[in-house]
Amino acid sequence: PDDYRHFRESVGTAQRQYGISHALLESLVRQGLPVARRDEGLFFDPFDLSNLSLHLRLPSVQRMAMRSWSRTL
Repeated sequence: PDDYRHFRESVGTAQRQYGISHALLESLVRQGLPVARRDEGLFFDPFDLSNLSLHLRLPSVQRMAMRSWSRTL
């Protein structure tokens, strides 16, 4: 629910940490991805970005961590 979302991740962070390209991000917003529009630009909830990145198997920090866990365990 939107009441629990914290729109603090910028477009740049979405690209760097979650592996979501600018074009994909624009497409997701058009399809209804929740976003906060501010003077500084668009901002996204980190859990939304993390879930998208993992589901789409993008090269994110979370995905790299999960791979390292499987190797370690």
